[in-house]
Order: sequence, then structure tokens, then C-alpha cells
Amino acid sequence: MRISELLELLDNNNIAFLSAYTLSFINNESLQQAIYKAVKIYGFKLDMKKANQLRQEFESGNLTESMVDLILSGNLEKKESKPKTIKIKPELTQKYFSDKSKTEIDDIIEQALVLYFGGKE
Repeated sequence: MRISELLELLDNNNIAFLSAYTLSFINNESLQQAIYKAVKIYGFKLDMKKANQLRQEFESGNLTESMVDLILSGNLEKKESKPKTIKIKPELTQKYFSDKSKTEIDDIIEQALVLYFGGKE
């Protein structure tokens, strides 16, 4: 990003110093302009998380002008998907699984789900 534009964003408190430092590694003028426009004109907030994401996408060769808008608008945040945790009520555990091991319980639940969902995976 051109120094004058970075300084303007810094001076106007549109971005923090560390975010500006991170952006300084993006050395493509059209992408720099897209970032400046998104922050200055559209009013998108630029925090360290978004600055780091922009830099990572740039360094991997994937950053485009439209991706800049998606990242800064918050619509392209990388989310780690965590498996859902389920709990079985103690009454059901006692009623159906009191004499079963964890492996047996897992197998029974898997078989029941296959039957319930008709074998769809």
C-alpha cells in the first residue's frame, strides 16, 4: 500500500499500527487500492485478524480484489469446523447402556442412526 494512504488510514484511526504493518507486505497496487477503498470509502473495519487473513491470502497467491471486500466485510472468515458433541440423558444411558462399553455404545448409536436415516451418509 502506498505510504501516504497507509499514513492517512493510520492518522484517521481507521486502522491500527500493527494492521498497517501487516498490510505493508501486500505489494500489489490494485489490491492495495481495493483495501484502501474498502476501509476508507465503504467503512469496513480492519482488525489484526482481517489484516493477517489478507496477508496470508496474498502470500499464497489467492488474494483478489473481490476477496478483499469479502474478507473486510466479514463474509469470508475462515472458520474451523468442530465436530458436534452430543450428550445422552443419564436416564437413557442407564436404561439402554448400563452394561455396555464405550465402543459398544458408539456402535449401537451408529447402527440406530443408519436405520433412522435410511442408510444415507
